[in-house]
Amino acid sequence: MTIAAGKLSDRVTLQAESRTPNGQGGFDTGWTDVATIWAEVFPLSGDEAIIAQIERAVARFRVTIRKRADVTAKNRLMWKGQVLAIKAVLPHPSALDDALLLTCEAGAGS
Repeated sequence: MTIAAGKLSDRVTLQAESRTPNGQGGFDTGWTDVATIWAEVFPLSGDEAIIAQIERAVARFRVTIRKRADVTAKNRLMWKGQVLAIKAVLPHPSALDDALLLTCEAGAGS
């Protein structure tokens, strides 16, 4: 079974961590856009967590995208101005051949 194009109605930007030399023998870490892709972003839950001794709101999302070989938990997504840290990348249970199911988290200092 394939994912219907109409279900993927959200635009997200896939980003990869990048390192650039800082001129002092070290590196600066940033994020580089890899691709802007269609997705289905579905909020799952919200919670509060203590991160670096600060209480913060944390939201969890299920994101469905078309299958890509370059998506890992080291990537992140940008969606509507929010950073979604990818926590897990799984084959989509109802579309194993052409979709990925991403478990993401926002607000955790991602």
